[in-house]
Amino acid sequence: MNEISVALCTYNGGRYLRKQLVSIVNQSYPVSEIIIVDDCSSDDTISVIEEFMAKYKFIKLYVNERNMGSNQSFRKAISLTNNDFIALCDQDDIWMTSKLESQIKEMCKIPDFSTPTVIFHDSLVIDSHDNVIAPSFLKIRGLRPTAVTFRSILLNNIVTGCTCLINRGMKDAVLKSNMDRIIMHDYLIALIAYGFGKAIYLDEKLMSYRSHSASVTEKNVITLRSRAKDFVNRIRNNSYLTPMIEQGISFQKDYGKYVFGGNVKVLNNFVSLRNASLLKKICYRWSLI
Repeated sequence: MNEISVALCTYNGGRYLRKQLVSIVNQSYPVSEIIIVDDCSSDDTISVIEEFMAKYKFIKLYVNERNMGSNQSFRKAISLTNNDFIALCDQDDIWMTSKLESQIKEMCKIPDFSTPTVIFHDSLVIDSHDNVIAPSFLKIRGLRPTAVTFRSILLNNIVTGCTCLINRGMKDAVLKSNMDRIIMHDYLIALIAYGFGKAIYLDEKLMSYRSHSASVTEKNVITLRSRAKDFVNRIRNNSYLTPMIEQGISFQKDYGKYVFGGNVKVLNNFVSLRNASLLKKICYRWSLI
């Protein structure tokens, strides 16, 4: 059996953590270890973890000496795993029983485990009381995982970290980065996968993603308003696309020599936008150039 590690990061997540852990230990394809990195929680998160550690000896807890943030905590958790396959995990979701079984089945179709690979999927969306409030996380975000290119990933990530199963090749690739100017750890995984590795999307809802807003409709309105406000602010500050471009520059520095031939030009063109005019950036964003 191909053994799977779970890399789980926590921060003040005691309220929902039990349900997340129960859904992991009840997988139809059992995990061999759960690596938990806690980022200095001040609630009952640690006591919940210790409760599970007393029963499941394959759970290991590492507490950061100082608050490191999500990116560095996930990097640390991934580095501490000991198996060829790693499932990334948030602290407040609920996995379907067949999640890992479905993902490892697809992963094992890849003949070369050294190729950086991610298997990701869609999710149901639930509220704070576990009620389903949307049938598709990707749909409410307007994301189309079947129509993705390296160019589109440079502009917008579609890979949700908590849905990811990665292999050792991806782990080794991720650890080459110190996360400098990387927006999120799952964004880095997506860039690696579409830049010089492999990304496979499973059109299944294999977990319940917890939304902490009152309603998905309200959240969508807020998201649209916040996006519009962010767009206006970035226009005013001359920082349109800046986070993605800076991330692209960092990615090029760490991984440029690995990027597939056709993607090299794409990456070069993208990072060259750093000093481009606002008009050119907008035209690039909407594929007008």
